[in-house]
Amino acid sequence: MTKKRRNNGRSKHGRGHTTRINCDGCGCLPAKDKAIKRFLIRPIVEATAVRDIQENTALPGVEYVFPKSYIKQQYCVSCAIHRRTVRVRSVAARRVRYQRGMNRGRYTLAHKNMTKKRRNNGRSKHGRGHTTRINCDGCGCLPAKDKAIKRFLIRPIVEATAVRDIQENTALPGVEYVFPKSYIKQQYCVSCAIHRRTVRVRSVAARRVRYQRGMNRKYNARK
Repeated sequence: MTKKRRNNGRSKHGRGHTTRINCDGCGCLPAKDKAIKRFLIRPIVEATAVRDIQENTALPGVEYVFPKSYIKQQYCVSCAIHRRTVRVRSVAARRVRYQRGMNRGRYTLAHKNMTKKRRNNGRSKHGRGHTTRINCDGCGCLPAKDKAIKRFLIRPIVEATAVRDIQENTALPGVEYVFPKSYIKQQYCVSCAIHRRTVRVRSVAARRVRYQRGMNRKYNARK
């Protein structure tokens, strides 16, 4: 299934394990990097007592800025949603793959923070850092070997019109001979494969479906 977030909702930064902390709401133990943190800023002196202190100060005419208390609050995801510290997007808004940026409130495409369409990014590197390049049979570009779309073009060596003549003039009558076929491997880049209709492009509505065809009864029920 496609990934909702690139970091799986974590900020481990390559660490295998992070410490647990106590949630200030329910007392559970979420991971430190997954917990939602906010600072509660409050003035030490109440607003009603500020005027009295300024009138009875030993240094009249000096503006004194009262310090504030910063209380760090840490919540698990469910408590943060319950207290409305973070909001849950609607079902329709969850499928929008764009992110609000500095473009006057409009949605701008965010390549780095965008959700992943495929778990393997359309590759089959299997842990390899680099794969060799091959020539596309359509346009001659150099796609990666694991990303290229491969198909076998199967053709008979002998044409169908000549098969009957060969069978009539064979030296072994009555023996059925299966003519071999030629297997031509074709390798295309993604754009050429779509242009030649080797692979199909899903519709805009179908691209947003996050369910996978399989033995899942829930998917079949939603169709």
